[in-house]
Amino acid sequence: MPRKPRHALFSIWFVLTVGTLAHVFTISPFCSYAHTADVDEDLTDMGFLLSRIKQIEHRLDKLEQVRTSQLPVLEVRSRENCQPCNVFRNELAAMKEPPFTVRYLSQAEWPVSGVPSFRYQDASGRQKTRTGYRSGDLQKIIAEMKTN
Repeated sequence: MPRKPRHALFSIWFVLTVGTLAHVFTISPFCSYAHTADVDEDLTDMGFLLSRIKQIEHRLDKLEQVRTSQLPVLEVRSRENCQPCNVFRNELAAMKEPPFTVRYLSQAEWPVSGVPSFRYQDASGRQKTRTGYRSGDLQKIIAEMKTN
């Protein structure tokens, strides 16, 4: 069996070594640079999107404040263990989106003896007060309230 010349093995080893070194020093840096550039672009895009989300949330908050400030206010004085108060709360919860803002008051804010008590403005702008509650009274209050 004839022996291969020594320079042939040397040339294969040389080509593999030089090729690997050339790849490591020439192509790899560009690949990692391209990868870093992609990551930087992604982070920039993510930062932009986060700032847009914050801007949109801020605009939504402003719109909700404007909407809430335009709705009439129904001030309610109630107690936890009061049956008519519970009937009112259940009817209010059954409404998907009431045409007014409900503001619950404490005894210190509105000292009344009877509960539930309601305070609101009617369509002519006069303040009305109602004490007591029966099923269906919420629709009567809505009819009397100023709803724009």
